[in-house]
Amino acid sequence: VSALSYVVMVAVNGLANALPLYGVTTGAVSDSYVNLFAPAGVTFAIWGVIYTLLAILVIQSFLTNDHEPLLHKVLWAFSVSSWANTLWVIFWHQHAIGVTLILIVIVFVSLWVAVLTLNKIPDKAISRWIVMPLHVYVAWISVAVIANTTTALVSIGFDGWGIDPAWWTMGVMLVGALVAIGSAKRLRSTAILAVFIWAYFGILLKHVSVNPGFNYGYPGVIVTASAALAAFVFAWLGLYQQHLQSQ
Repeated sequence: VSALSYVVMVAVNGLANALPLYGVTTGAVSDSYVNLFAPAGVTFAIWGVIYTLLAILVIQSFLTNDHEPLLHKVLWAFSVSSWANTLWVIFWHQHAIGVTLILIVIVFVSLWVAVLTLNKIPDKAISRWIVMPLHVYVAWISVAVIANTTTALVSIGFDGWGIDPAWWTMGVMLVGALVAIGSAKRLRSTAILAVFIWAYFGILLKHVSVNPGFNYGYPGVIVTASAALAAFVFAWLGLYQQHLQSQ
């Protein structure tokens, strides 16, 4: 089940841009809803890494027999996330942003079910090539939930109750950073922090690049992104040191 859902997810995501689906690419839909949280386009190259890691996860799952009941639950949760991801792409290309928000939340919840279930299995009893891909994926989807929510608000013309969009973005980024560091420490995962470093670097890159509406136009967002990146690096180094000490 997990293998089939994975193959369909990758195929639909690939075809969505190759055709492109409904005459528009995934990135073009994103660009049509301008917001301050969206990272630079190059940031989305991480999907190639994610899909490769998930392929390894699917293969590794066939080779792992330990703690089968828990692993079975993990793979079912992963399958749910894959089907929801597939539907997300289809509705995203139709500009059905409200529906995509529901679907990305389903992906987010199902992945956290998988990750927290994995956390119940002793470290030595499960392959890191099952754990690490899910940590990378859930971290990126956490960023995607924030981005999708922001896009949904833009799509309905939400004005932030008169509060400057930059302040909203700074607040969301700070909350996201705290959640990321807290989740990484709970799961002892440097992978989660690495993904958030990449995502926030993408946001910073977009704001310091020559882009219409950006180009250093929001110094508060730039400072917030930079501070978050520094916090991520310090947290990553702390977790890495703990890992070395435990060996």
